[in-house]
Amino acid sequence: MELIGSPSVRMVMKLSAAVRLTDDLTGAPVRGSSARVWIEGQKPPIKKSDGMHLFTDLPEGEYTLIAEGGTYARSEVHLKVSAGKAENVTIRLIPNRLYPVPPDMLRIDGKAPAGALIRIYSQDKAAAYKLLSDVKAGCTEIGIYHAPGVNIVGKLLKITAPDGKGEYLRIIAAGDEERSEYLTDGGLTADYPKLGTVIAPVSECAADAEGEFTLFFGGSSGNALICEMTEPGSEKPVLKEIPLTGSNYIKTEL
Repeated sequence: MELIGSPSVRMVMKLSAAVRLTDDLTGAPVRGSSARVWIEGQKPPIKKSDGMHLFTDLPEGEYTLIAEGGTYARSEVHLKVSAGKAENVTIRLIPNRLYPVPPDMLRIDGKAPAGALIRIYSQDKAAAYKLLSDVKAGCTEIGIYHAPGVNIVGKLLKITAPDGKGEYLRIIAAGDEERSEYLTDGGLTADYPKLGTVIAPVSECAADAEGEFTLFFGGSSGNALICEMTEPGSEKPVLKEIPLTGSNYIKTEL
């Protein structure tokens, strides 16, 4: 990457990472000044008109990308910088309580232990994504069927087999978009058959210092949502069903 300051001065910068901020609800790029991304102790990125944030000349090593601002809560994503390779990263920004509630979305306000990780998804098979082919344990590439125009890059998903076994996975990049193939952030721990396996979009956040949290969720026509709450220092989540009442606003306590 070269940036030319004047005919007599030429600066050459090495691109380390290109970061795209995406609205977790809509999948649309977040542009303008509504949110920003940074790395503590490093110079700010170059912000492009297309919404990309370019980090240059980062020494090799591991970093934490931080993004927040406006109607979006703080998000943190791991970044590993290697020699000779520029990373492409998508950060899905989680709406905060200032986010206007779209008419087809639910707003869930809740109380939980401070710092608890909250993950909410639907078991409504009609609204779930589907596997395009069988996948084996260890696989990092997966074919997913979803409605046209849906952007799931950077999205957290819950995959569940017909026998009830399941796990979380995050989509880090699109492989062959025409074939709806995607790359995940790690190998699957089990086999999943095409027939009967469902893949559910997940909304996630962390409870604040007072134990309060706000999440938005859409696309479910079932009777309830599944909430998994994991307290700090614990590896075992507590599960709770959140009934759907027909209202766009739901309150719950975990």
